[in-house]
Amino acid sequence: MRQSLHPSPQVSICNQVPRILYSTLRKSFLKLLQLRPWSQERWNGPDRPTAEKNADQCIREWVSLNVLVAHLTRVHAVFLNTYAVRTFHRAFGSDPNEDKLDYQIPASAAWISNLGEQIYRWCRSAREVGEETQRPQTKMAAEMAWLQMSKLEMEELP
Repeated sequence: MRQSLHPSPQVSICNQVPRILYSTLRKSFLKLLQLRPWSQERWNGPDRPTAEKNADQCIREWVSLNVLVAHLTRVHAVFLNTYAVRTFHRAFGSDPNEDKLDYQIPASAAWISNLGEQIYRWCRSAREVGEETQRPQTKMAAEMAWLQMSKLEMEELP
């Protein structure tokens, strides 16, 4: 069943709360959060399993990180949309990587769940602007996201 493109007032308010909280925090506290540098550091890749942390926990943490950053991006608290492109590239890019199924595909699904409509618009606007202005990595990630969204649309049809 396809969701409405127009959220209910309750959903709209829920989406505004993190943005409002983040924007009203004192500057000293915001500096402590340092979401951009923190997320940049974390985007070097998911943790690897160790004796203290098994593979399932590493995967859950990686997907949870993607859910958090996608949500913050969706509600315009912080603009970290480039991480969606990086996640899609890792999941659907041409580089062979054994982590794709375990880590990157679920992380990409988190972005699509949180920002599916916006990602669709990004891909659409990229196609309308013209590919000659895009870097090769951006073209590939946008094309992969476009294909994935098209596939999801086809699966929803009766």
